[in-house]
Amino acid sequence: MESAAKQNDWVSVETSAGKSIQAGGATITPFATSLRIGPPNLPFGMVWNRPTSILIQSVDGQEEVRQVPDITRQVLWGLLGMTLVMAALMWVINRKNSQ
Repeated sequence: MESAAKQNDWVSVETSAGKSIQAGGATITPFATSLRIGPPNLPFGMVWNRPTSILIQSVDGQEEVRQVPDITRQVLWGLLGMTLVMAALMWVINRKNSQ
């Protein structure tokens, strides 16, 4: 597994290649980015992995990189937005009822 990392004492970001597979005469290699927040050299903290792209290498040597949309991140942002809208709506309703 190959990786490239940026880090300081408490936060590190690492992009790594996964295991390549053969499919239909092409080699496909997935890439993911990991964000780790926590004390250095200790086995605890928060780790967030997300897919970033895949590299497709054809038999004739052509390479193509395709971005992978992170659906989980999109869903989480959507849930956060809905929560904020609902909280604002409840605040407005509660304010009108108390007057």
